[in-house]
Amino acid sequence: MKIAFKTNKLRDACNDSRKGIQEFGSKRFKLIRRRLDDLEACETLGAMYALFTGSSRLHELSGDMSGKWSLDLDHPYRLILEPILGGESEKALSAKAVRILGVKDTHG
Repeated sequence: MKIAFKTNKLRDACNDSRKGIQEFGSKRFKLIRRRLDDLEACETLGAMYALFTGSSRLHELSGDMSGKWSLDLDHPYRLILEPILGGESEKALSAKAVRILGVKDTHG
């Protein structure tokens, strides 16, 4: 799957270990990298969902974050993403690309 980022700063923090550890801390940065590697290895968001609904809890968010998805990192932090859809009729789970929006506590 292709991965885009909301900002260049976020892209750099997620891909450069020095910047990532400074921004997120060592443990969280390693988890972010693992989740990004998992996403890249899957062809679609649906494949990621099928493989990782347990330990990483890929799930769609609701309320004011409707249409966005999250992957567990270290509690309570989540990697927030949105599917990049190829058209109005394309469903989120068939998306072959995602945009990373950030890392946040969705319950706080």
